[in-house]
Amino acid sequence: MSWETTALPLIRNYIGDPAGVVYSDSRLTNISITAAHSLLNEVSFDNDYTVSVPNSSITPDPTTDTNFINLLSMKASLLIVNSEARTKSLQSFNIKDGPSSISTGESSKNLMGLSKILSDAYNKAKIDYIAGNSVGSLSVVGPLHGPATPNI
Repeated sequence: MSWETTALPLIRNYIGDPAGVVYSDSRLTNISITAAHSLLNEVSFDNDYTVSVPNSSITPDPTTDTNFINLLSMKASLLIVNSEARTKSLQSFNIKDGPSSISTGESSKNLMGLSKILSDAYNKAKIDYIAGNSVGSLSVVGPLHGPATPNI
């Protein structure tokens, strides 16, 4: 079992193409390799992964590394949605003729909203992984270490 059999269905579900109508497996694999290459510059994993762009491969196979697969899938989905939003934005137009108007910018706005949601989710997952899923900014405050009382 290779990493593609785990990551590609996740990506398809994130981008709303579960049946594979819009993106072929080879296209998603290429995007995933780009995402993996970028991901290794953002996060240090327990395994020392090597991404070969020309061979479209990741070694060792990260299939059992849930954190790597999840971050890879989210990053690839984000790349796809950002690309689609950019394309839709460049193709959008507004026409006004008297009281009538036609606008094709709504799909671009929707994709930008989805991009924001995916970006926030990816950044949170990345930070959680880097932090070891720890809870930050907790402290124990006792009677001798409490806040200073203001002089009145």
